[in-house]
Amino acid sequence: MASPPHPPEGGGGSSPLPPTGPGRALPPQREEEVSYSEERLAEARRFLERLPRPWTVGRQAAGRLAPQLLAAADERGWRLDEELVAELTQNPGGMVNPVATLEKARIPNLVPYGMVHGGQSRRAGSPPAQRGEGGGLSPAAQALRARIAGRVTGL
Repeated sequence: MASPPHPPEGGGGSSPLPPTGPGRALPPQREEEVSYSEERLAEARRFLERLPRPWTVGRQAAGRLAPQLLAAADERGWRLDEELVAELTQNPGGMVNPVATLEKARIPNLVPYGMVHGGQSRRAGSPPAQRGEGGGLSPAAQALRARIAGRVTGL
């Protein structure tokens, strides 16, 4: 019985890992996946599916983006509310693919809540910052807030 072929002396074999050596490091491993309750994932999917046009995300993409959104929001101190809607959907000029923009740029690059709103981070259960009448929001943002509040209570 013949033995299996061997690569020529000096290596030359293929490995599933990239070559290493001086100045070459292995690529970083994926971050540890965090597990979320089905309730929180459903909340994140609904949030994404209710973003204003053109940012509205379909069912399949919402399912794919929900864990990513929860991880970024939790890490950066955001709640799934109208302030996060405003942050994710600002400056849409030149945007061609809203889902790709959310997935590749907006969600992974979410800035800390305190950097945007000048204070502590807000996590689920903490009250929104008070800004006086109308919350200091533009009429368009107030209308969006009302629209989201109406949809959330109509679940």
